[in-house]
Amino acid sequence: MRRALVLVALVALGAPAASLAGERQVSIHSNLFQPRTVRVIVGDTVRWTNHDFVGHDVESDDGGATFGSGVLGQNASYPSPVLGTPGTIPYHCQVHPFMHGTVAVHDIWLGTPATATFGANAKFTGLAQAGANVQIETAGGTPVGNPVVANGLGLYTVLIPGLAPGFYRADDGTHESTNVKLSVKPKLTIAKGKIRRGVWRVSVKAAPSQTGATAILDKKKAVGWAKLASKTFGAASKAAFIVRIPAGKSQLRVRIRLTHPKNGYSPATSASFVLKR
Repeated sequence: MRRALVLVALVALGAPAASLAGERQVSIHSNLFQPRTVRVIVGDTVRWTNHDFVGHDVESDDGGATFGSGVLGQNASYPSPVLGTPGTIPYHCQVHPFMHGTVAVHDIWLGTPATATFGANAKFTGLAQAGANVQIETAGGTPVGNPVVANGLGLYTVLIPGLAPGFYRADDGTHESTNVKLSVKPKLTIAKGKIRRGVWRVSVKAAPSQTGATAILDKKKAVGWAKLASKTFGAASKAAFIVRIPAGKSQLRVRIRLTHPKNGYSPATSASFVLKR
């Protein structure tokens, strides 16, 4: 039975507002399919609505065997048949052959998460059957964090702290998503102390250990940043700089970047901060 619930907009999933659960929406506007790739779960449908003044149609690239709308006038819409098989369905507008889109049908889907900071939450979002219990696990099948229940729209979000960089997947007990890569950047802790007027000692500590990685001290310019100095993180995963405020300057805005990270971690950049004369 199709669930008659309003679907909240979720751009990252290609699911705009004002649709029904089980029915994902695609807008035709300015000679574009928006979103160009719409993700759905097996059993869902897709509805295309033409918001242009000119006519458009929707036809799957298999000659319309999967779906085909005929020409849609302004504000007209077309619902696809139920999409019952996982896979990718490319489609186009026959009236305007340069217009292309894709329907991606999944048993369960996990999006690629944003880069996390070591020790902080990694955020996983995706689509599953409504009411499914979704467990995030490593690519090898080891559960991490606690399972969550996909809501009535099939959407789920999982926050898990302390994960290492690597590949993860979602499992609903019947299906597993494809693996996605979680990138994690080290946490940078800055300490600073004034040695004398115009001279500062600035140190950075990276966690977890980044011994052998490179610390780069940058200064803010009118446009962009310029490198001042570089150091190597030592055995205690620390690096230190002596910073002198240039003559004629009352202050200097700086930041520290970690490059050439170790153990699979990603580069990191501290928040900028001001050193005053």
